[in-house]
Amino acid sequence: MSLEQDFEKLNDHQKKIVRGFTGPSLVLAGPGTGKTRTIAVLIGQLLAGGLRMKECLALSFSDKAANELRERVLEYHPQSFDECWISTFHSFCARILREQFHLVKIHPEFKLLTGFKEALLLSGLASKLSESRGEGFPVFGNVLRKRGFQQEVLTFISLMKSNLVSPKDLEIAIEAENGFPQRIRARLTELLRLYNDYEAERIGAGYLDFRDLIRLAIQVFENPDAANLYRNKFRVILIDEFQDTDPAQFYLLSLLQRGIEQPRVMVIGDPRQSIYRFRGANPGMMDRSGSFRKTFKAKVFPLALNYRNAEKILHAVDRLAWKNTSQRSAESTLIAQSKKDGFVEVFSAQDELSEARMIARRVASLLIYGTNRLFSPEELAILVRNNYQIDLLAEALRALHVPFTIAGDMKFFRSEEVTTLISLLKAAGTDGDMREEALRRAFVSPLFKMDPIWIQGMIARLGTHGSISELLDRLLSSQEPAGSRQGTEINSQKTEANSQKSEANSQKSVASSRKTADNGQNPVVGNQVTRISSQDSEVSSHESEVSSHEPEIGNQQVGNQQPEIGNPQVGNPQPEVGSQEPTGGSRNPKVSNHEPAATAEECIQRAIGFAETWRMIRDSRKLPLNVAIARLLLTVRDSLSNPASQAARNVFLLRNMVADFAEVWIHQHASEPLLDDLLPNLDELLTYYASTLEEAKETAESGVQIMTVHQSKGLEFPVVFVGGLCESIFPVEMREDRLLTADGLRALQVRLDATERPVPFFNPYPADPEDHLEEERRLFYVAITRAQEGLVLTWPRKVGTDIATPAPFLEELRLSSKEAFDDCRALSLSELRVKLAGLAPSDLESLENEWKTRHPSPSPD
Repeated sequence: MSLEQDFEKLNDHQKKIVRGFTGPSLVLAGPGTGKTRTIAVLIGQLLAGGLRMKECLALSFSDKAANELRERVLEYHPQSFDECWISTFHSFCARILREQFHLVKIHPEFKLLTGFKEALLLSGLASKLSESRGEGFPVFGNVLRKRGFQQEVLTFISLMKSNLVSPKDLEIAIEAENGFPQRIRARLTELLRLYNDYEAERIGAGYLDFRDLIRLAIQVFENPDAANLYRNKFRVILIDEFQDTDPAQFYLLSLLQRGIEQPRVMVIGDPRQSIYRFRGANPGMMDRSGSFRKTFKAKVFPLALNYRNAEKILHAVDRLAWKNTSQRSAESTLIAQSKKDGFVEVFSAQDELSEARMIARRVASLLIYGTNRLFSPEELAILVRNNYQIDLLAEALRALHVPFTIAGDMKFFRSEEVTTLISLLKAAGTDGDMREEALRRAFVSPLFKMDPIWIQGMIARLGTHGSISELLDRLLSSQEPAGSRQGTEINSQKTEANSQKSEANSQKSVASSRKTADNGQNPVVGNQVTRISSQDSEVSSHESEVSSHEPEIGNQQVGNQQPEIGNPQVGNPQPEVGSQEPTGGSRNPKVSNHEPAATAEECIQRAIGFAETWRMIRDSRKLPLNVAIARLLLTVRDSLSNPASQAARNVFLLRNMVADFAEVWIHQHASEPLLDDLLPNLDELLTYYASTLEEAKETAESGVQIMTVHQSKGLEFPVVFVGGLCESIFPVEMREDRLLTADGLRALQVRLDATERPVPFFNPYPADPEDHLEEERRLFYVAITRAQEGLVLTWPRKVGTDIATPAPFLEELRLSSKEAFDDCRALSLSELRVKLAGLAPSDLESLENEWKTRHPSPSPD
């Protein structure tokens, strides 16, 4: 579509922005108000008016938003070969540093330190320090090796860098302030040493982290000559999602516009959608008394016409009781433009299990009966506050055969490819029972396309104490000359299988000439269909049994949205959660449930192939890690036939994780790592790596979408479910600084702000419970404004053994709550675990006594 056509489609508010942008401007753009189109048309009009593309700097905070804006602008000016400066904040800074590397004394080909590499770097550093028995760390010496502590240290370092506090600045603050309590001073001193040592490790390895990109770009713009160069270059600056800006990023913007009488700078955002405070984003940046309006005396343009949400949904949104008066202002009020009726429902359930089942039933109802219309699965989304809520929802949807997809990192480390490869790695790196267990898990994986019934029969022949390793050795020996004794049993199976195959072919040949006169049905084929159908039923039963071993999804740490490191069950083979099969949980998304089972001969050949693979990798633990992984990846070479597939992406991500581990290891140990060096912490490394991944752009999502509220930012769905709306789940418990405590961090903030600094110190932790609730209210606002037509809100009346109360912002909506009826279906194994965990000790004792009464122990006689 042309620029002129898009401009004519803008409403009056949007056209006012395009025509009225002459100086500092702030656009308050609520959800669904068309801000991306407005920004694209604005840039297009500026370019049509004579501005060169290289003179316009447009920044966002996500690759998705930056790419979408860039594509729209380039559609307007496809003939332009000028430089394009539409990117994320961090990409812009990286580009500046590669141009001006000499000003900050870094190598032009610097390496970027991802979140995963940061964790590896600090972990190696902590290991070195703890080897000296924590010398110099009387406070933190006993926890240096703890992953949770290391993550808190990284959070502290990130906080210092986003506030432009260098190790030297921190040292001066500690030495100059006599008012610190001794306990806080001791903690700060040890944190300073960790900060210094981390920076030395990072610099020695030639890395820059994401905060360094901003910090060093600021140093470039503090150089007068460089600052003038870029001030003259960028005649217009636009920043989208400005509510996610931290103090360092805002300071960088102010340096770029310093000294310009009438700067042409526009920021676009919505303070009510500021949900990244835990990362250092300041939600008050756009307020009336915020930094931007104070610095630039900006003209305010509200975008209030909402094209996304039905009127009933916006009525509920308007009832939220904001603490911040600027978020209650007329500038933030949304006006519905959607003509759809819409609906809002609130349900309460007995407990978390009943809530998950109720959500699944309501989802199924919308798919089968609809409301004003029928919905397809991909039109529905279930949003949760924490990842641990997903397990029960997935189980409930799977029980009703509702297809679903879990967004983000979970599909990586729970995928069939990754869990099978991890099991093989563990089998190669362990001995005895641990090897047998890991090998058994890999052997039953559907990746190897063996009939589950045949596998069950083979394992049953082994007996309780049978060895998978021994079975694989016998399979390999069956390839020896015919006289080999060890291969006799397997070869006899192959003979039997060939005989059965020959007999079946003979029956088919005879039966093909005997068609029944009345219906033309082939009775032999009919019997075979019955047999296959029976096998499918048994396969489903087997898959249900295997799925009961699936691991819990990694919990997020309160406040920083990181999963808890160290899930000991990661790597167990299990159904791929979020399979795109119509059954809502097929264990292998690549093998249809209706595909005929493999013959016994085919299973034997595939088992022999598996055995040959195992022989190649079983002695890899003392090999260089890259050699061991290369051998391992041969196991799933068939999954890599389509590089664009999700299966191939999962395998490549696992390879990249291992490569990152090896890269940091080589720097810290000056030697190649072995497989033995990776295995001890493999589970927790895998979990943490998954938590750092960005969601890949899917080509064709199918099924109900399950994701966290943070992952839903920028998305929209016809119907949205928001679950767990009670105290302790949503809202979560208040975040606190676990290293310094609230008082210690506040004292540090006062001391730092007493010195001359480029930016005031921003404390990302809530000041009080009301401040914390406001933060959670913003997150709730984002969740409910994802819904276009329907919104379903749910909460459990009991969490664990505790009575729960509804979330305060749920009560603010003043909607009547319906009580969900109890579901009397039998519990799955994972549901049973949750049910038992929610029982009080007295209830458990009663249950145990009843069990003993019904199942008395046999008499010693």
